[in-house]
Amino acid sequence: MPAAVSSGETAAAHTFIPSLRRVPTVPAMPYTPEQIEAEFQRLSATLARVQARAGRGLDYELERRLDAHRRTLSDMVGADGAVLVLDTVNAGKQAMGQERPGDYLAAMETSRRTLALVLRRLRHRAEAA
Repeated sequence: MPAAVSSGETAAAHTFIPSLRRVPTVPAMPYTPEQIEAEFQRLSATLARVQARAGRGLDYELERRLDAHRRTLSDMVGADGAVLVLDTVNAGKQAMGQERPGDYLAAMETSRRTLALVLRRLRHRAEAA
């Protein structure tokens, strides 16, 4: 049976909730701007293949490549661009599997362009440091 709560205290005060601030974070790998740009160019080349394949069904080789780009670029850009990388890759996968891929191709291109801007900002920060 739970202990009685004295006046002025709430039951939530007795509940242990770990703080995420206390969890040690793994520092980001130190990638050079050239390495990040090279990986982005590889992603762009894969997206061009996705665009050519759009609407004709999934291609598992392209899907694996997109996942590899997602893992690598997300690690490289950290929190600044990981969501954009995920959005770009997901839109590419959806474009391949849709009968009418126009909206997904537009979303893929918009995400890719935005990611390019974020990468440019990261490059300028690295050069300024």
